[in-house]
Amino acid sequence: MTTDVGLRERKKSETRQAIADAALDLALRHGPHDVTVDDIAAAADVSPRTVFNHFPSKEAAILGIDPGRRRVLLRSLEERPDDEPPLAALRRTLAELYAPDRLRRWRSRARLAREHPSLQAAYVGAFAELEDDLTAVIGRRTGVDPDTDPYPRLVVAVMAVTMRVSLTHAAASHLDDAELDRTVDRAFAMVAAGLPPPGG
Repeated sequence: MTTDVGLRERKKSETRQAIADAALDLALRHGPHDVTVDDIAAAADVSPRTVFNHFPSKEAAILGIDPGRRRVLLRSLEERPDDEPPLAALRRTLAELYAPDRLRRWRSRARLAREHPSLQAAYVGAFAELEDDLTAVIGRRTGVDPDTDPYPRLVVAVMAVTMRVSLTHAAASHLDDAELDRTVDRAFAMVAAGLPPPGG
């Protein structure tokens, strides 16, 4: 029975990923305004109803807003070693879940959201919810109440800025996937070291 449940969950996850990938590829080629749910369904080889079973809107599909992946991310962070520094735990959690090809798609989605106002609200809202959830986990891991101490939210904000700066730099420098991953690692290392001046 457990095997059947696990298989169903894996198939659902694969279908969700196929829809998100198809939606992103179409939006990058044609622009979000010229992509329909029917287009996404045809590219992912599913029905329009299946698209809506996994995503509430075309915009959510293009941005890959996936509550299931968010739950996995939060669970992975919860399970990191207790003695691991919070920022390192966040970086390693992201590294486990976002291989270089995923980072490339994350970068593409960020660019689409910047360039197309129709995607901005969904993008900002999804990241605000994720940051709230990550803040709660960091609070539990550190024994600090985010409502009375800014530390958990500050750690998550630093993580988010570090990722955004890394992706922006990688895009401007036309880095490949492996170089992008190393750029993210270097950025986190610089932050963890207290941002010493170059050559200092």
